[in-house]
Amino acid sequence: MSHQLVSADEVEQTPELMRLLSNVNRYFNSFRYEYDQVKHGQIDYWTARIDKFNAGDCDDYALSKRKRLIEEGVPYQCMFPTICTVGDEGHLVLIVRTDVTDLLLDNIEQRVVGVDRVKYTWLFRLDPVNKSWVALR
Repeated sequence: MSHQLVSADEVEQTPELMRLLSNVNRYFNSFRYEYDQVKHGQIDYWTARIDKFNAGDCDDYALSKRKRLIEEGVPYQCMFPTICTVGDEGHLVLIVRTDVTDLLLDNIEQRVVGVDRVKYTWLFRLDPVNKSWVALR
């Protein structure tokens, strides 16, 4: 099913979209969290194939969710990998912008929730069109 953009960077928030986001979030969150240093022998290694490696860290969860959502017809223009901090820890999540609110897909939060429901400090967002990081503070 194709999901429709309602503006340049917002997708229509339908019950079908919410089910898809929830299912994708749950599926990828079922994989084991593992630091890149342990899994790949590198401090940082980003992949959109957490399902291939059966484990990953926050950036792998976010990129894998984004890849799957694109495959399922969600327009890439409304999805923003976003760097934030949770307490003192650096973290990466996927934000999906809808015509109702910005939604969070996160390996820490099992439910898909609005970004206003979490106490994260937002730092940078990847612009999906220009492919550049945009400062949020």
